[in-house]
Amino acid sequence: MGDRVAARGVEAKVLAYGDRVVAQGDVASSTKAAPATAPVAVPPTPSVQVARLLLIDRKSLVDATTQKDVATRLESDLKALLATKTPKSLQAKFPIRFSVSWVAKWPTDAERQDMGKLDFPIYFEHAPPSNDALTKSELTGLMRTHGILEKGEPGKQYDLAEGAWENTSVEGLGIHPFLGYRKVGFIKVDRVYDPAKDRVTALTNVVKHEFGHMCNLDHDAKGLMKASVPLATATDFEAESKGKILGKLGVLAASSEAALQRAYEAAAK
Repeated sequence: MGDRVAARGVEAKVLAYGDRVVAQGDVASSTKAAPATAPVAVPPTPSVQVARLLLIDRKSLVDATTQKDVATRLESDLKALLATKTPKSLQAKFPIRFSVSWVAKWPTDAERQDMGKLDFPIYFEHAPPSNDALTKSELTGLMRTHGILEKGEPGKQYDLAEGAWENTSVEGLGIHPFLGYRKVGFIKVDRVYDPAKDRVTALTNVVKHEFGHMCNLDHDAKGLMKASVPLATATDFEAESKGKILGKLGVLAASSEAALQRAYEAAAK
């Protein structure tokens, strides 16, 4: 489901003026043809690619009003992220924009496998010890059908994910794509809701935190990527984290999915 880039050329129109004859009574005068205007080369306008945050809430654990407010906050924050000035930003050559949407049911296995390089699927579930918790086997099953390899560095994430899913001090998970583009995130709605006074702020922070992991960020000592995600106050990424996210987004936008997958598999051996 990746957006494809189609360059559109723009033709320059050239106006040529021929002889003109103006009759004035019995006298006619003519003007010489104006020199032809040279065509002006206009560079093609890059097509904008869409990075999609897919917030998957099959059990409607997040109410409709909160969903709307979270989506609005995320779109604003991510738009501001893209506006961050970096010396080597690829935004001019490979522009992207973000869209945030809530999905009311799980994608099928085929839909998961077909998700594209700029898709960021994030599942909203309850975690252990809740009676309706997503199980560890369901968690790892989703990782597999989203294309997360079970060998090399990607494979190490399976054990880490299982441990973190049962750790009641962890609010969510974000699976790294490394050199590829296969990624998936999970939010523990109960672990976020229980301590949160402002659910919109708490959910927005946790989603952005897991999105950071899905762009290959590790935990940091401060800012939004702290291991214990700030829940009470709207928090932004540190400058270094912003640069890394924009770098990964630039690589995703500039590369084909086939090339990204080859790099992912080669590094995972």
